[in-house]
Amino acid sequence: MYAMRLFIVLVTAVLAACGHDAESENDGNKTPPNIIVIFADDAGVEAFEPYGGLSYETPKIAELADRGVKFTRAFSQPLCTPSRVQLLTGKHNYRNYEAFGWLDPDEQTFAQTLQRAGYRTAVAGKWQLSTPDYPPFEYDAARAAPNVTPDVIREDYGFDQYSLWQLNHVGEQNKGPRYWAAKLEVDGRDLTLADDGYGPDHHLNYLVDFMRRRVDQSEPFLAYFPTALPHAPWVPTPHTATGPTNDSMRSTENFGANIEYLDFLVGQLTAAVDELGIADNTYIIFTSDNGTARSITSQTNAGPVKGDKAGLTVPGTHVPLIIAGPSVDPGSRDDRPVGLADVTATIVALAGADAETLDGQSLIPVAGTTEADRLYSWYDPKGRPFTPGAVAMSTTQRVYDDGRVTAIEAQEPCCILREVATEDAPDPELEALLDRHAQGSARPNVLLIFTDDQGYADVGAYGSTFIDTPNIDRLAAEGVRFTQFYAAAAVCTPSRAGLLTGKTPDKAGVTTNIHINAGPDRGLQLEEVTIAEVLSDNGYRTAAIGKWHLSGEMSTTPNYQGFDHAFGHLDGVIDNYSHTNNYRSDPIHDLYRNGEEIFEDGRFFADLMVEETLEFIDRDDARPFFIYFALNSPHYPYQGDPEWLAAYSERGLERRQVEYGAFVSTMDARIGALLDALQQRGVLDDTIVIFQSDHGFSTEERALYGGGSAGIYRGAKFSQFEGGLRVPGIIRWPGKIPAGEVRDQFAVSQDWFPTILEYAGIDYDVSALDGNSLVPLISDASESTAHDTFVWHQFDYWSTKLHRYAVREGDWKLLLNPRDTSPLPDGKALVETLEGTFLYNLADDPGETNNVHEQHPDIVNRLLGIRDEYVAELEAMGRFDSPSE
Repeated sequence: MYAMRLFIVLVTAVLAACGHDAESENDGNKTPPNIIVIFADDAGVEAFEPYGGLSYETPKIAELADRGVKFTRAFSQPLCTPSRVQLLTGKHNYRNYEAFGWLDPDEQTFAQTLQRAGYRTAVAGKWQLSTPDYPPFEYDAARAAPNVTPDVIREDYGFDQYSLWQLNHVGEQNKGPRYWAAKLEVDGRDLTLADDGYGPDHHLNYLVDFMRRRVDQSEPFLAYFPTALPHAPWVPTPHTATGPTNDSMRSTENFGANIEYLDFLVGQLTAAVDELGIADNTYIIFTSDNGTARSITSQTNAGPVKGDKAGLTVPGTHVPLIIAGPSVDPGSRDDRPVGLADVTATIVALAGADAETLDGQSLIPVAGTTEADRLYSWYDPKGRPFTPGAVAMSTTQRVYDDGRVTAIEAQEPCCILREVATEDAPDPELEALLDRHAQGSARPNVLLIFTDDQGYADVGAYGSTFIDTPNIDRLAAEGVRFTQFYAAAAVCTPSRAGLLTGKTPDKAGVTTNIHINAGPDRGLQLEEVTIAEVLSDNGYRTAAIGKWHLSGEMSTTPNYQGFDHAFGHLDGVIDNYSHTNNYRSDPIHDLYRNGEEIFEDGRFFADLMVEETLEFIDRDDARPFFIYFALNSPHYPYQGDPEWLAAYSERGLERRQVEYGAFVSTMDARIGALLDALQQRGVLDDTIVIFQSDHGFSTEERALYGGGSAGIYRGAKFSQFEGGLRVPGIIRWPGKIPAGEVRDQFAVSQDWFPTILEYAGIDYDVSALDGNSLVPLISDASESTAHDTFVWHQFDYWSTKLHRYAVREGDWKLLLNPRDTSPLPDGKALVETLEGTFLYNLADDPGETNNVHEQHPDIVNRLLGIRDEYVAELEAMGRFDSPSE
């Protein structure tokens, strides 16, 4: 027989000498269990003797079933990559499957979880997860083939070491053989085996050596063995080859030999566990990624079974699942329908880690239950020509999302299942399960429009007397408009931090404006969690389009803050045609796409934003989108369209009103173009559209001392008076929320974070947020405000060194050391710091003209107490230090 002798045979004596005491030498407590996961490739249950298979001899897998529990109704996804993504992450595919051949490095794998729990981890076998095969698809080229390094495998995927096929060498011309003379990558180096070298043998020996070294060091380990067997090409194995062979010597007649060699490898791995003396503290999990290939028909104790790989059917997804280990009853059987996400949850739970965020439930102890003994599967091949769909199943019935209902007939003796047509009515619980997940898989898109330096009354729907904003007005007419909506801060960077984190700027660590070269400790830090990160973790694709103004250096730009795609400028201001910041002492060109500087000289920035947004939306990606559309207008420099400038010039307005008004209307036209494009694509009404300004209009000299308006309200940008903080706030979602309604209750921009999550059906702990969901209030005008009290704080680093506060409680508003930046009739602006205490009742005095703090000392003291509680909270967090430059 022409075969390489397995290394494991040569080291048996060594392994037997490496017994491992399962009790810790330090404290006598049970050490964490070792975990071995064997993931077969293209093998349905009919191929294995313990499941009724008759065509192939699989005694070692039968012995493994005798040592543990055999799950008779385990189901995978129908295809390789969808199953691998689901097993590694424990999530339904609709949450994070993006493309065939791809696992987003930002996803959390069970290996990363076990790393954090103190495990050493290794993977050996087939990878197929680092190069998307689903154009058009954009990924981080620095972290994807052909540049997947050991650091990437360790840090982004959770494996300390690896021996892999199809990692950087991908594509039909480059991936090379998986079996004979296999083309592999081992811990960062290329390795092509000799002509008589067999890939699966090498992978097994690699893992056994890894296990031996971990036992020597008394370290718990995870060994993940995603073997290529028995995936085509079906070539002779070391047990059947009679002479030189290669991966071109393929035939369906060799399929049985491939199954039997897989069985042999399972036996060798099990023997290694026994010989290492670790069986009493090691779990072995055996399963498969999908059903057998369609060209293979296998004989079983219930008759022939034809494979249906890639089909969302019983033979396409019914796979073996065996779990053996110290807490499992040998030879037991479990008939519940279970999935790969349950396997993930089991791995995580066995390691003592938290599996609550996963879509599966642990199967150990066996007495546990899955989702009411019902299972859901969502499937989209994305890159392969097969039919997508979804199904909910029980032990006796499957209900598909296209309305089909089939019956499941269990054949005895165990374990073949027949799927047959039925006239039975669908199980209501299965229909409900489909509906519940359909709401998750069809979550709404979200378009968050954030304008820059736009006053409260600079929208027609908010009472503008001279500015035309028909498209923003349309949002108000078709949605809900808030009259007491407030920005997180009266200045750009802190306001943006509050919006994206759902926290006050103090708690988000961003209390003043910054610039891109300010240093790594400035701006929004990576440990802060953005709404984009949460949505990305829950199946959204995310984009930041426009102005960022949150980073002190390139390592904290949008791509590092949860955004898959980023386009725009990083500093606070640019010329809209040259895309340079000419207001710095060192003017810079500032236009980037995913961290790479690009040049579009002469093109209007808002037009580029609309184009970029539509290109992102048009990608062939079924996931819902979240787009943070952060316009830089109407921030200076005012560069409105010529036709709008001409129109406003004819209205007898001041120059500052002409230029500002024309720029607002120019911006509104781009918002309209974007909304119209979404309408044309048929996705507008499936998209939550939110509109808000970052704070009041500017009265700076560069802004011609202010062409905007806060209406009856005092103050503007930089001010803690109403004109600096109160902004337009609108939400539109036809058919889901009221249309043309107004809410007069108090709300803040931090509220959008939990509101979006609730509408998206995402379960997330919002206790650390300062925002509260507005869903009840949006639905019902009689609901009370989401906040009993609220505190704004800004430290005036640049001039007075004063701490400025605004405190709201009901209609009462307390100001401490506020700044007044109201425009003046002479074409200039008031820039005045008012030291001391100011109290206003906004119901009686919305313009904040009558300071009544002396008349109401009890109210002043109560609001000061609210301020003091907030400061104490900041001090406890270490967030009250006066910010450094």
